[in-house]
Amino acid sequence: MLKLVGGVIAAGSRAVARPLMQVGTIPVIRRIVITYRQVGIFPIVVVCDSGNEALRNDLSGQGVIFLENDHGDQPELFDSAKIGLAYLANKCERVVFTPVNTPMFSPMTLLRLMSVSALVVSPSYEGRGGHPIIVDSSIISGILSFDGLGGLKEALEKYRDDHIWVPVQDQGVLSSVHQKDELEQQAVKHN
Repeated sequence: MLKLVGGVIAAGSRAVARPLMQVGTIPVIRRIVITYRQVGIFPIVVVCDSGNEALRNDLSGQGVIFLENDHGDQPELFDSAKIGLAYLANKCERVVFTPVNTPMFSPMTLLRLMSVSALVVSPSYEGRGGHPIIVDSSIISGILSFDGLGGLKEALEKYRDDHIWVPVQDQGVLSSVHQKDELEQQAVKHN
């Protein structure tokens, strides 16, 4: 039986997130959407701040669902994760979560992560954890009810016994748009 896997991209804060920053030939947000689509992730939810028409225009025709994070000018990443997870909770068996600032993981890495069965699946590169993270829909309500400090990382801590870290040879799981030069080099390799 085919399992429906949805995706959430957190692009909520204009001050921190830079979804339209060009890396290579396309904006980072579109790079993630394309990667998701290449491996069959559907539906794809983009959580952004209200009034971000440039982002909506850039992804026009890409078949994504936009949800708003209206927690101020600089919403927390975890707030965006919760909004997207809540939307997909009863629509998918698993959900892939990616902050927009980590766009350079490859489709092959994502397929590898998706092939692993666990409540939580995360990539690691040279011992460092990264994104995207895959969560089973059965734990979404537990994540949504978490109200402590530490964000998604801490919310997932109670599932550590069924959290599998998958070692990958893909530095893109760690990349951040704050490392633009490094991203440009990775974009050349991926194009």
